[in-house]
Amino acid sequence: MKRSKALKPNLAIFVIEDHDDTRTVVCDLLRDWGHDVRRATTVLGATEELCLRAGDVLFLPIRTEKPVTFPRPREARD
Repeated sequence: MKRSKALKPNLAIFVIEDHDDTRTVVCDLLRDWGHDVRRATTVLGATEELCLRAGDVLFLPIRTEKPVTFPRPREARD
């Protein structure tokens, strides 16, 4: 199988998805396209890591009851 090239390779993408199969497929596809992918199953589980390292893209298909907010990454606070 020939690998596709990402439009902008090496984006830092954080995927937050609670469905195991969906999360696996999305992460695998993004990695195949050349991106650095991190993942979590819940917003709470992702919050601390997102504060430590900024990402270029946040993929969040989880339906939430309340609006989701994240603290700004450390390097963005300066």
